[in-house]
Amino acid sequence: MASGSASARLARSIARAEFHLPSCRGCGGAGSDAGIRRRLHLDYAERDALGACLDHLLDAAGNRALMTTELKSTLAEHSAGNFRVMMNLCDELLSG
Repeated sequence: MASGSASARLARSIARAEFHLPSCRGCGGAGSDAGIRRRLHLDYAERDALGACLDHLLDAAGNRALMTTELKSTLAEHSAGNFRVMMNLCDELLSG
């Protein structure tokens, strides 16, 4: 079986009605433009893991001394075990 025929079958399958997605109210689009998103479900992160993540990101940014140890610990505690919350707290802290 040639790969070209497999591609044609795939294109026909995708074009069938049962593969069409409902229109998206927010974006006004339909079909594959409806905004398919992936979700990454994370469990509660321990304070040490949040602190290590913050240390890594500060190293990658080139200034590990940007935040004191006490500040990093406070951010990790106030993030409620959530990496996204911690990143948002850091963003607000550094941009304001």
